[in-house]
Amino acid sequence: MIPPQLALFAAKHGKKLVVAGLILAAILIVTLSVKMALKYHEGVVEENATLREQISTTQLAIEVEQTRNTAQAGAIQKWKEAHAQVQLKLAEQKQVQLEARAETEKLNETFREHDLTRLAAAKPALIERAINRGTARIHRLLVCASAGRECDDSGHRIASGEDGSTDSASGGDGRLQVDGDGTGVLARP
Repeated sequence: MIPPQLALFAAKHGKKLVVAGLILAAILIVTLSVKMALKYHEGVVEENATLREQISTTQLAIEVEQTRNTAQAGAIQKWKEAHAQVQLKLAEQKQVQLEARAETEKLNETFREHDLTRLAAAKPALIERAINRGTARIHRLLVCASAGRECDDSGHRIASGEDGSTDSASGGDGRLQVDGDGTGVLARP
């Protein structure tokens, strides 16, 4: 049972109480809505920050991969160029080998045609001179090959050094100097 004073108060101020209750309810709803909106906004801001960090990390990883790919592409290109140079050198070596084989065949044919024992007994100076010249030529070719410079068939230097100078001990032109009959070496390159 409601006390009479409360009923009287409610009857006299009932409309005001209902309006005040509605206002309080509205304030409560607005406050709760604002709190929920703020909480949602904070969540979205944190999520955006996390996504920005992930994006920057991903972009950095992409840049690193692009740099690595560029470096690998450069290395591959250098390897291909080196491979092409090796192939050229191999082709040159095969050509040199074929020429040496042809020279060997030619010399073997020459030796088969001549009786060197009889010729040496008949003309020892001729044989000695030919052997000495051949030995000097072989020596020049070996010196050129071991020094890594270009020489013609007789072992004479083709190109001078980078500064344009040649070896002074070899007579200035890179050739091995021998005496008149080819038996003695005067200077070596």
